[in-house]
Amino acid sequence: TVHDVVPFVFPAGDARVREREQAPLVRTAQRARRIVADSAFAAGEIAAQLRVPRERIAVAPLGVAPPFVPQGERFAAAGGRPYVLHVGAHDARKNVGTLIAAWQRAFPAAEVALAFTHAPAVLPPGAFVVEGPGDAALAALYRGARLVAVPSLDEGFGLPLLEALACGAPALASRVAALPEVGGDAAAWIDEPRSMAEWAGALERLARDDGAAAELAARGPAQAAPFTWERCARLVL
Repeated sequence: TVHDVVPFVFPAGDARVREREQAPLVRTAQRARRIVADSAFAAGEIAAQLRVPRERIAVAPLGVAPPFVPQGERFAAAGGRPYVLHVGAHDARKNVGTLIAAWQRAFPAAEVALAFTHAPAVLPPGAFVVEGPGDAALAALYRGARLVAVPSLDEGFGLPLLEALACGAPALASRVAALPEVGGDAAAWIDEPRSMAEWAGALERLARDDGAAAELAARGPAQAAPFTWERCARLVL
């Protein structure tokens, strides 16, 4: 299984690090009789970047399972503030800097908080971190969020987006890579992921529009329903 080819799309500046990150993918491309990709997008990227014939690549989308369901505990931020949630790492392709700048522009008084599951290099005032939540705690974070933001520039799949939809959380994501395959019409989309202004406008609009947020939340579980680990296993086999 090759989840993505990010080391080629966003290569490390240091030659030794670049070699360490790229070499396993090159070996896989040379030796594997079949390669499993998480999405049609990832399959295309593997074919292009690693020069693997497309017929050697199979697609098996990832899945979601309880506790990532709409019913259950909801996380509450200190003081009852609504919050925008970002789940995952902060490497360059995650585009977290644009999200932070957009959030600061949309909510200069931090009346809507910004929550992370990994601490950024500098935690802006009004933001907070919930370090390393287990699945149940993470599902509660999704359910309690006013909005889940996925600002990535590249994703081979986008598991946080799928988990958010399965939990009935309104989601706002970059219209790039594999994310539209996962989100369909159940997420709100940003067409220019590096545009701080576009992100700020969408954050403010969705945080204040109860109807739009509720409509997105209602669509999520149905969009996520076909993405099961049983289907993933069946396709891999």
